[in-house]
Amino acid sequence: MLNFFGFPILLAFALGYYFPYLALALSPYAFIILFLMMTSSALDIKWSILNKIFSNKKEILVGLFFLFLFFPLLQWFLAKILIVEESLFYGTLLASLCPVAIVAPNFTKMHKGDEDLSFLLMIASMLFFPVAVFFALNLTHNTLHLRPIIIDMFILILFPILLGEIIKWIDRKFFKQKIIMNWKRIATEFNMLAIAFLAFIYLGASVSKLNLSYTPWIELLGVLIVILFQDFGVYYLARWIMRQLFSEEKAQALTIGLSMKNLAVSGAILLFYDPKASLASAIGFFTHALFFNFLVINRPKN
Repeated sequence: MLNFFGFPILLAFALGYYFPYLALALSPYAFIILFLMMTSSALDIKWSILNKIFSNKKEILVGLFFLFLFFPLLQWFLAKILIVEESLFYGTLLASLCPVAIVAPNFTKMHKGDEDLSFLLMIASMLFFPVAVFFALNLTHNTLHLRPIIIDMFILILFPILLGEIIKWIDRKFFKQKIIMNWKRIATEFNMLAIAFLAFIYLGASVSKLNLSYTPWIELLGVLIVILFQDFGVYYLARWIMRQLFSEEKAQALTIGLSMKNLAVSGAILLFYDPKASLASAIGFFTHALFFNFLVINRPKN
């Protein structure tokens, strides 16, 4: 199913552009869908791999450094050059600080990378994400209301983890793990359709709030360039850097994690506080679709 991961997103992107007011009407459900996605991810977390934290502490620290500081700074410089409109600039900035995407371990496995390291980096990035955003938005003197954004981030990160653990306990206690086993059979399809649904909502809501006729095309092109760099540029830079530091398996896991951000988080949050700013996340879904297909096409043959 990963072979077709990007196509529903591209279709949803087109539908969001042509039916923006339907997307706007459905926008209150975006937070719920993302919460379910995060809970689904929590169900897949094997806490036993936390035993491998100390044996991978260098890799995780390096990953967090590049994920929340090095590459976001590069994107910040690009955005300062290419984007003037404040909402689009801060939407792009928040997108650059998102945690590792939920599907990153799946693509890491496809590319014969260290799947456990990918999971560890994803978990660490989810927990560190609100802290990174707090400092980034404070240091850039933005006009966004910081407190409700941080609260929403904690809700999206911590509560799904708690709910996932409760579901796993109930499943072990009463259903002999049948719930988790059945869920894993459809989890990939659910994530694919959920991301497509969010792409439809984010783009449609942005288009309905943002009159594209009065938005300079150079601004939208600037956002697209920065977001393309976030996927493809980071992938090639990270692959070269990580191969100098780690084994091929670990380098592959870090490369895919660094270049695959969970833009659903930034989009869901900004949708309520500044729909125009969520356009960066919507464009990110478009580049994600291209990037997912790129990874599928370039996967190892054997």
